[in-house]
Order: sequence, then C-alpha cells, then structure tokens
Amino acid sequence: LPQLQEISLGENQFTGTIPELTQLTKLGSLRLQDNLLTGDLVDSKSSLSRLSTDTLVELQLEDNGFQGRMGSFFLENLLKRNLTILDLSDNEFSGKVSLEVFESESLMVLDLHGN
Repeated sequence: LPQLQEISLGENQFTGTIPELTQLTKLGSLRLQDNLLTGDLVDSKSSLSRLSTDTLVELQLEDNGFQGRMGSFFLENLLKRNLTILDLSDNEFSGKVSLEVFESESLMVLDLHGN
C-alpha cells in the first residue's frame, strides 16, 4: 500500500500501539481519533516518530491513551512535516510545549487540551 494517502480509522475500539507506517511514503492524513490506542509517541523509536514522509499534513490522534513528555524532539519531528492539523487532545501527554511550535508556517490547527 505505498500509494495510500489517507487513513481514517477513528471512533472504533482499536487497542495497542500505532503499527509501522514507514512504507507509506505518500500518506497525507492519519486519523485514529477516539480509539483505545496507547504508547509513548514521544519515544524516538515509536512508529510515528519514524514515519518517513514529508506529505503528512493532518494528524488526528485525540481521545486515546497516548503518553510521553512533549519534548522538543517530538514537536520538531512532527512540525518539520508541513502539518496543517495536529490534534493530540485528551491523551496523557505531559511537559511543557516549546515555543518552537508557534514558528511553524504550515500549522493552522493545534489542539493539545485535556492532557
């Protein structure tokens, strides 16, 4: 499925972690909101951190059980992808949000509430 551009699997009862996505080089939208997914997305070894695409513009992971500290590596890794929508609300993230997040020229929607 290397040509896949959109994954929309929200509002299910999926559990576990996000699977390996590095072969999806044309992925533009990843919507996994309102599931029971878990894992440390901030870990540099997570599948999301290793997602090797510059085409990702929408990432919606709200209302899951993801955790980790909002460190600069995590946000820098996400924001260098030309994201326009980043919704990580209602998870279990902690830490401070770096001011670098507001330097993104492409980001139009940022939702981190409920963490």
